[in-house]
Amino acid sequence: MAARRTWVLLSGGPPLLLLLHLLLLLLAGCARLAGAFNLDHDSVLRKDGDPGSYFGFSMAMHRQVSPTDKRMRGWLVGWVVLVVLVGLEVFFIVVVFQVSQALYGHYVTKAASNVTFIRASEEGEVNSLCNPMVISVLLKEAYRGGDVAKAEEPRFLAATAEPTLAWFRLALQVSEHQSERDTETKCREDRARGRMAEGMLRGINQVHIWAPNIIPHYSLSRALSPQGALAAYNGPPVPKLPGSGTTNTVCLGFLCWWLLVGAPRAKALSRQTSKVTGGLYNCDFSDPSNSCKRVDFDNDENPKVESKENQWMGVTVNSQGPGGMVVTCAHRYQKRKHVKTADESREITGRCYTFSQHLTIAEGSDEENGNWHFCNGRLRGHERFGSCQQGLSATFDKNYHYLIFGAPGAYNWKGVVRLEQRNNTLFEMGIYSDGPFETGDESKMDPTLVPVPPTSYLGFSLDSGMAVVEKETLTVVAGAPRANHSGAVLLMKKGTESNILLADFILEGEGLASSFGYDLAVLDLNKDGWMDIVVGAPQYFEKDKTIGGVAYVYINKAGAWDKVTPTRIDGPENSMFGLAVENLGDINQDLYHDFAVGAPYDDGGAGAVYIYHGSAEGLSSKEASQTLQGKPMNAKLFGYSLAGNMDLDLNNYPDMAVGSLSDSVFVYRLVG
Repeated sequence: MAARRTWVLLSGGPPLLLLLHLLLLLLAGCARLAGAFNLDHDSVLRKDGDPGSYFGFSMAMHRQVSPTDKRMRGWLVGWVVLVVLVGLEVFFIVVVFQVSQALYGHYVTKAASNVTFIRASEEGEVNSLCNPMVISVLLKEAYRGGDVAKAEEPRFLAATAEPTLAWFRLALQVSEHQSERDTETKCREDRARGRMAEGMLRGINQVHIWAPNIIPHYSLSRALSPQGALAAYNGPPVPKLPGSGTTNTVCLGFLCWWLLVGAPRAKALSRQTSKVTGGLYNCDFSDPSNSCKRVDFDNDENPKVESKENQWMGVTVNSQGPGGMVVTCAHRYQKRKHVKTADESREITGRCYTFSQHLTIAEGSDEENGNWHFCNGRLRGHERFGSCQQGLSATFDKNYHYLIFGAPGAYNWKGVVRLEQRNNTLFEMGIYSDGPFETGDESKMDPTLVPVPPTSYLGFSLDSGMAVVEKETLTVVAGAPRANHSGAVLLMKKGTESNILLADFILEGEGLASSFGYDLAVLDLNKDGWMDIVVGAPQYFEKDKTIGGVAYVYINKAGAWDKVTPTRIDGPENSMFGLAVENLGDINQDLYHDFAVGAPYDDGGAGAVYIYHGSAEGLSSKEASQTLQGKPMNAKLFGYSLAGNMDLDLNNYPDMAVGSLSDSVFVYRLVG
């Protein structure tokens, strides 16, 4: 997952205030670094009324944000102290105006005079005027007599603002919104304005330390464990804007967290004919005592053409990141033909849904609907795509461009990994056709081009990153836990002459039936700019030795993976150590990323999670810095899924969630 910055980027401003704020941040950081760091149990989230649903089988982290604060990160304590010292009125009138004029005169003046920094997105949403830096610019133009309420075209937002002693009141006028898709000319105009707006907002993000009248939103990384998913939903309320016909996220106000948890054995919804289908649950993180609620989607079934009985919806849940999409899948979904005849057939193709950041599904949309079943309609039989099982793993790349699916049952269980373009930014850059890419070649569908033998389960686990093999090239990292009877991990890139994913390197497992590649994580442990890989092999054992699974740590040598010798961490006997692996972010604030390994069968099946730290050498120690036990919580198979690298309580430390098969999710927060 993407590394999160420790310090806010400061640009411009009076040197005295900059030095003062840096000193405050330094003192706070030193005070924290002087203490001990441990994850402490904070709360338990449960789903009532449906025991045995495997609630917590999958987890990921997600946040709903307004488009203007997707990249905004900061230190809340520093902001509050700075506001108290300087004072709101002096701060905005004297400091912010001068900084904004000096740094962003061109973008700011043009944007303020034309009010074109707000534009429609492809989804029809209207971005919020919610950044106090923008408000201050409008005020400055108003003081100079600028006509800030006049827009070049009526479909853009016009705004006037006036200062009060502490806060600002905004009068917003929204005219009828027209889609970017109206004409090619309008589309180009919107994109030009969008680029101008993006440039301005990037500048605002660099000096957002000077804008104290909103609580800073933290950029959240994605949990990429294929086993699962706490999708934490963080964002302000979503009111209706007049004339827009869509919802809009307002970033003023307090943050609001929601957790999305997969339960693949949950009972069916009301309009489904099957009895057990699985599903997705929405939990109120601010009030764990409340029962989690079912997300209402996939609430129909046509027994003549499909079966959702034991489809395992929610087997994986993943987030594109702050303000991005969410994906969840049912890898055992079946297509049916000739029902109740001698020729009846069933194909386990699997199926996935993608949601907008608001957890809505736009039926008929190419981007947000339930029609993610690429194996459907292809050649049948287990030698081809009849047992595809798409969606056992699914994730987004860290740069938000692609959606990646694993289908380990394709081609006689060789497996397929598929890369789908999911970002309109590529279209704006003039890239109109970029994929899909697929092992076996999407256009040829040739099983001989899949570089693993049958029954390898390629695509069982997934992650991705830049700077894995080459600095500026996206690499998809996929596990094949049954390849060559021990397992393998493939490092793949897009083909240049066809729609194929090609293997750059293959990391081989050791030990018969060790399930090397069952789960994996891509992260930079030693902060050298190259992504490292942690691989779980939960069924590894050695004769006469008390080893119950291992995790391998591969420290990248500038893309030369053939020169890398992994460090092996041995787990306790009969623990299935390595069943789940997760990037936790920098939990001890030493500037190096850390990771967790789940051992759900440890301690007689109660389960445990082991925490390890990164360092300049890569791995700080093979001994765990902390062990979280499931027995004190009366958990069963604690550590079956993991989610981390997210700051739940805004204390600048990433927190962690641990899933189990006891219908509970356990949230841990860092204490010093």
